[in-house]
Amino acid sequence: MLELNIYQNRPLSFEVKMVGLNPKQAQGFLRIIVDGVEYGFKADVTEKDITVDLPALKSIIPRSIKEGEEFKAKLEIYTNGRYLNPWNGSFVVRTPAFVEARPKIDKAKIISEKKVNVVIKEGVTQEDIIAYMVKKGTSSKKVQNLILEGAVQKAKSKDPQDIMNTVVDFYNKSNKL
Repeated sequence: MLELNIYQNRPLSFEVKMVGLNPKQAQGFLRIIVDGVEYGFKADVTEKDITVDLPALKSIIPRSIKEGEEFKAKLEIYTNGRYLNPWNGSFVVRTPAFVEARPKIDKAKIISEKKVNVVIKEGVTQEDIIAYMVKKGTSSKKVQNLILEGAVQKAKSKDPQDIMNTVVDFYNKSNKL
């Protein structure tokens, strides 16, 4: 009984002794029987061995294959009108345990990191608030006055620092839209 990892390609060689046959005229096949279906794989025949490049069975067999499952197999040779069966046996599925983990990245929750330079200034004035709005791209005096009036109402205060904080919040929220 041979062990077989269904996830890997595997070269498989059989040592043979041929008498009265010309290996150059012989065709070889390895047949694996799964659920009554024969899967055939071409073999290279020489005087001393028969070699089969067995592909990963997981890529060929359409159903789930379990650890320890056993498959019947046979080696066949056709030459000069003769059929020969030099080997019958079975394969047992042995798959080494393997686990690989990768962090799952949810694109909706990607957080970008920005460096922000914060300058704390004592005594914020209305001119500072207007300068901040201009820096953020609001050059229209009408729009500046509307934002300023809204910030005063939302801050519920006449303190320029509270108004500035409300204006900054307004621009931060509008950037997220």
